[in-house]
Amino acid sequence: MNNSTHWVYLLLFCFGLFSTQVEAQSQKQEVCFNFNDLADKTKYGSDANQKPGTPIFKKDGIITSIESFITANASKEFGSITVEEKKLLFDGNFLEAEGKVLFVSNVNLKWNFTNLPKGKAKRVCLNFIDGGGEENFSINGEAITVLNDWGSLQGKEVAKGVKASVSIKEDSDLLQGTICFEGALDSISFGGQEFGIDNVCIEFEKDVVALDCIRDLKILPRPCTPNGIFYLAATFKTDPKADTATYYVTVNEQKFGPFKYKDVFPAIGPIQINNSGKYILSIIDSKDPKCVKIEDFTYECGSNAACELKELEVEIKFCPRDTFATLLVKLGTVAPSNANVILSLNGILLGEFPAEKLPFEIPISKKYITLSAAPTFLIQACVSTPNGRCCLTAVPKIRIETSCLDDPSYCGIKEFAATTTECKNDGTFNVLYKFSGENKGLSGYYIYVNSQRFGPFRYAVNGGSVGPIKPNADGYYLVVMRDVENERCADRVEIKQFFCQPCAIRDLSAAYIICEEEKQDIFTLNLLSGPTADTAYTLTINGINIGTYSLKKMPLRISISKTIPNLISDVLKVQVCLPNVEKCCLETQAKIIRRKSCANPEDLCPIKEIKAVATGCGVVGKYQLEINAAFDENLLTTEKVYIKVPGKILGPFKPSSFPLKLEPLELIVGGIIPLKIQVCTESLVDTCCLEIIPDIVNKDCDCKLNISVTPVECSGDKYYASIKTESSNGSKGGYFVLGPDGKKYGPFGYDQKAQVIGPFTRATTSPRQVFYAADVEKPCADTVVLDKIVCASDTLCRIKELKVVIRGCSPKGGYDLMVTPVPNLSLSSLLTTYYLQIEGQKYGPFKLLNTPQLIENVIINTDALTFEVKACVEGQSEKCCVSVKVTKPKCPECELGELVIKTAPCNDKGEVYAYLDFKYFRTNSDYFVLVQNGKEISKNKYTELPIRLILPAPQKDTIRLEVYDSNTRSCSSKGYIKPFDCKRPCSLSDISVTEVKCNNDGTYSMLVKLKATNTDSILWLQTSTGFESRFKYTGQAVRIDKVPLPKNSRTDWIVVCDKNSPDCCIKWLYEVPCTQSPCEIGALKLEQVCLPTGGYYITLNFEHKNTGTFFNVYANGKLYGTFAYNLLPLRVQVLSADVAVLEVKVEDKEKGCTQAGRLELKNVNPTAQSTASK
Repeated sequence: MNNSTHWVYLLLFCFGLFSTQVEAQSQKQEVCFNFNDLADKTKYGSDANQKPGTPIFKKDGIITSIESFITANASKEFGSITVEEKKLLFDGNFLEAEGKVLFVSNVNLKWNFTNLPKGKAKRVCLNFIDGGGEENFSINGEAITVLNDWGSLQGKEVAKGVKASVSIKEDSDLLQGTICFEGALDSISFGGQEFGIDNVCIEFEKDVVALDCIRDLKILPRPCTPNGIFYLAATFKTDPKADTATYYVTVNEQKFGPFKYKDVFPAIGPIQINNSGKYILSIIDSKDPKCVKIEDFTYECGSNAACELKELEVEIKFCPRDTFATLLVKLGTVAPSNANVILSLNGILLGEFPAEKLPFEIPISKKYITLSAAPTFLIQACVSTPNGRCCLTAVPKIRIETSCLDDPSYCGIKEFAATTTECKNDGTFNVLYKFSGENKGLSGYYIYVNSQRFGPFRYAVNGGSVGPIKPNADGYYLVVMRDVENERCADRVEIKQFFCQPCAIRDLSAAYIICEEEKQDIFTLNLLSGPTADTAYTLTINGINIGTYSLKKMPLRISISKTIPNLISDVLKVQVCLPNVEKCCLETQAKIIRRKSCANPEDLCPIKEIKAVATGCGVVGKYQLEINAAFDENLLTTEKVYIKVPGKILGPFKPSSFPLKLEPLELIVGGIIPLKIQVCTESLVDTCCLEIIPDIVNKDCDCKLNISVTPVECSGDKYYASIKTESSNGSKGGYFVLGPDGKKYGPFGYDQKAQVIGPFTRATTSPRQVFYAADVEKPCADTVVLDKIVCASDTLCRIKELKVVIRGCSPKGGYDLMVTPVPNLSLSSLLTTYYLQIEGQKYGPFKLLNTPQLIENVIINTDALTFEVKACVEGQSEKCCVSVKVTKPKCPECELGELVIKTAPCNDKGEVYAYLDFKYFRTNSDYFVLVQNGKEISKNKYTELPIRLILPAPQKDTIRLEVYDSNTRSCSSKGYIKPFDCKRPCSLSDISVTEVKCNNDGTYSMLVKLKATNTDSILWLQTSTGFESRFKYTGQAVRIDKVPLPKNSRTDWIVVCDKNSPDCCIKWLYEVPCTQSPCEIGALKLEQVCLPTGGYYITLNFEHKNTGTFFNVYANGKLYGTFAYNLLPLRVQVLSADVAVLEVKVEDKEKGCTQAGRLELKNVNPTAQSTASK
């Protein structure tokens, strides 16, 4: 490269055109709440016993709390929020919602943005639906505004600097749409009384680090050729570019390109070899001159001797648990001895390695390894010199080192510990565990609690929680942690004697009954227990140990007269204890009851008398029960009384709470089976109940009901019944029918036509069939008894007429037929089926329901103008079949319009919705087929257009779509979707640098702390001096060592980026308590050496300290070149002869220190100098 080119680049740097400084820029960010991750029917607010101000959501620094609602009369209310499925809220009419939504009732939701990067949001939008009532909103903590219509806010400034925009859906019966608030927002709250919301999105700004346009440049020279040239590849990172974007590459004075950014590793060359081996490479964007990267590199082609390789041996060894294997390469002879050996695997370049470092040990990914008996890959070793290239190939030997599995260092489970949480309200608990150790397992680990398995889990986090776990009877739990791949890598912990409630016994009651006539005694005991440390208890009466009994057998009934033979005391002190649980005892005093006889258990029942009245209207209706009961207190063993009504058990109630007036219940109080009520409690010997039929009191009920029953559609011993009704003053709820089978049919409206119910079985012993009809709400009913079952359908053909309509056709003869059999009678045909016969092909069976039946793609193989369709009822003779002749239609041509494809932005799941639509002018069927990349994926009706596809990201290839008429393959339309990807959200936050310590070698160390949501992220770190480091995020602080000190500054900065998301970076500025040693360049030693030809050159030498690698030389103010310090003393040839004094300046390229010198030149032959210059 000549001096003028150097000056051009120098000027560009001076004017900042090639600036590499990293600056923070504001970038728009958005956080959305769509509530799809919440469990259905989750409650917040008063229904969840929460108070105003309780936080309920937190995401990306945004805290959402539930607040009180203000009505128009200034009163405060605090209602609730329910998580609902969209389809269940307002009958599914919330058009803009997807999945789950929030139903807000008399509360406000407050969204606080003070924890966002700049403490404010710029824009908040939400989808809403309003079912009625009032609404609230407040901006930045101002007073709450009460309104009745969100649409009234359109275009208004609702707070200082905050403007509202509202979009209302015009095609909805309910007020719904989208509302946005835009401005400087510290907080916002909104709510309603019958208010649905979804998709609350908050837009804010965040400072992100702007990186170089072209960065991380790596130059990979290829071997030299015999004719003195070589090629190279340049890899680098850049911002997203269009597919057509290009760049140029210059190497010294040679220019190559243009190349497309999307191309991978284009070959750059041929590059002419120079004697110095020093090159300057520049990458320049074709359109943006500011987007440039310049890098110096050195490349020597080696000696001119011929190459030689001999005796190549290759071996691959690995442990099954490792992700990488080791490639061992040995070579007997390599010439030239200082050459680089180029290794490749099946054509994949592994790299260049100095021959001096043989044998090579190279890590390679295990995905390249084939474990078959005859490996299908080859290792190639090559050496290139200007005089030629020589290569050897070999098949590697594979050695699997299974012994590594026994090495404790390969097991990532150490110091395993486990404990239990407190029991939850449902009686279950979780197990908490932790461990230490490196991430050795690729597939993770399992956690076992007894026989229950959880996982697999990743090793990235050293601990966790598993559950829920149901308590067992013995309180013993074996917790095992085991690697998925290696069963020998495991550890275990025993948890003993853990019970949710160790002393879980309560409600002890006891009684002692003396039966005089039978001369026997009964001691009865009852208690309640849960999972305990013991399954048995000890019983003590008056200090005497009676025995040990099982908790599972309750109540206990025994005789104690033999155990306590001289029992004459009127006081029995009863004690129950769990022997293995400390201080777990219950005590009570047993009731002593003397009875003349115990032969009749009912005499021991404490319930002596009950009365009940049911007040309401209708055979089936809301009735209020009033119940009274009398009890014998001496016989009561418990304070719990239950009331049983049909289908329900109410209670418990205390005996002292009678008489009771219950809430209205829906009861059947008339009909064949009378209403019965039972009152139950525990007696001394067993559970006892008294039953009663309550008195029915009808209020405000007056109606009449008459029914008629006609048997229809008999088939063997089965038949159906047609029910007709006549009524006066019947309820709006209609009536129901109890059939002979005891089942309830209905309810039916009085204005409906005759109802067919069944099937019923004809009586074999008695022909009587009883039908009972009753009003749903009012007490009117009617009963019909059939003595004989005779059906007109016993002898008549079932099908009266057959209708056939052709729905679609194809020129090849395929038809869609709509076939409708018309029954002979208006019967229910659940037991009747029929078949269709079309040109010898049988279809069915189908149910005879007087509804059309679609027969698709019927192929007619004859050339006749008509074809026959026949319908036959199963079980009836051929004479009952009905047939019809169908004329083939003239099929029109099919035509589909252009396939229009629209895609929506990525959702939170990394999916893209694609909407497909097209116009259809003429079709040969009601359906079209959708084909994706040559594969049929669905069949849809034309009336269902547009349709939606859900496509996961990324899609690296173009998606080809085609639709065609289901009866005409050639009638089609095509379209495509370009490849796309959904960028992952940035996972980095909260970075800081602590514990900065200086070293003696001009470097320092530091502790970097940060947060990352993606626990498997590989992070890349860079400092202001260009220092780089890569590490895996584990949730812990990372120690970074050997960081070069910044130049002449006590401050430094770092940038940390997610390797999987290049745009996800975070920056931090911090102080360094030491500075770099100053750069020093000693006095310049300049000497002019004359040449015999009349020219001359200058030798340059100097001492230097704390310098970099390269220095620049300036001659009379112009840059002469850049050189390495190891080239000193340096010979500089002067190309100009018209100067008498040479002023030289040396400048360190990295640290900037300088030194100047001056040399007066001797006269030389100008002619000779001119010749030398040429």
